[in-house]
Amino acid sequence: MTTRRATIGRTRAPALLPVVLAAVAVLAAGCPAGSTEPPARTAASPTPPTTLRLITPDTLGGLPKSRDRGLLAAPTKTMGALKQMVPGVTSAIAWAYGGRSDQEDAIAVSGVTGNIADPAGLLDWLFAQQTVVSDVRPVIPGPLGGEVRCGTTQKNGYHVTVCLRADRNSIGQVVVLSRSPGDWISDIAGIRGQLVAPPG
Repeated sequence: MTTRRATIGRTRAPALLPVVLAAVAVLAAGCPAGSTEPPARTAASPTPPTTLRLITPDTLGGLPKSRDRGLLAAPTKTMGALKQMVPGVTSAIAWAYGGRSDQEDAIAVSGVTGNIADPAGLLDWLFAQQTVVSDVRPVIPGPLGGEVRCGTTQKNGYHVTVCLRADRNSIGQVVVLSRSPGDWISDIAGIRGQLVAPPG
């Protein structure tokens, strides 16, 4: 996984970063009126219980945890939306990383563990609820398996990557904001691995 260079700058994230993050976070905006119920709720068969637990490490993708409330607002709202969609939630995370200057990349992550009977169907449904992100495509999930979809967009001078990943026991969103184009999608499997607690 690529390590992102931390650019020294202002200690608080620029005011524009939270605005861009809120605008492109797929789940944070909620679902439009008249949309059908997400597959996680409509599926009847339960999945086996899991010991999987999500965590927020001190650094992610080479970036440190952010303490900026503006950056934390969008992933926190997304986490709340996921809790409403997924039955039997056993753990949940919401955090942001980086974004300390205009030039430093920022990552926002949200996720929950619980009972997801149709991971692929849920990801397809979630991306179908929005019109901001384009070029949505499947991505190799890495050693943790499951389903991953990623898309990209540009907003206010930022290159934005949005990925949703799900398996039978977890679902999460990763949003990356960067001033320069880069292949963050190839890093998603590694980022996902850092958000899962080691067994034992």
